[in-house]
Amino acid sequence: MSVPLPYGFSATVTGESAPAQPFMVVTPEDARLVMASSAIASRVGHDITYDIDQVILKDTTNLHDLVSTALETVARGIDEARAYAPEATGRTCLMWTALKIELDEKTREAYAFFDERTGTLVLRVPTRATSFATERGVALALAPPT
Repeated sequence: MSVPLPYGFSATVTGESAPAQPFMVVTPEDARLVMASSAIASRVGHDITYDIDQVILKDTTNLHDLVSTALETVARGIDEARAYAPEATGRTCLMWTALKIELDEKTREAYAFFDERTGTLVLRVPTRATSFATERGVALALAPPT
């Protein structure tokens, strides 16, 4: 279910128990969140959508801080990828349409990968995650070494 938010930021809540009515998971007025999503859009060159797994919403008490930190980390990860592979990163950014944060109960650490088929950067996070991504993980997902 899509949840439209101001400032060009939107979120989609996914999962088996997604609510029937939209609700705000994060406050769009928060300058940190708005700045982080704007930083990603400026680095990618266009707006992207954001999807958050419904299960994470129930499992995480400090979701707002984790999402803001994850978006800031993704922006820095884009910079890192551009530093070592500018052409590959540029191609990936052209394909990029969404950032998805989803629960992966089988993993112990968060990891990232880019799904070229859907144009989605996926951040897979373990249960009770304390962070959703690392800069290096994002950089490697956007421009894997050849």
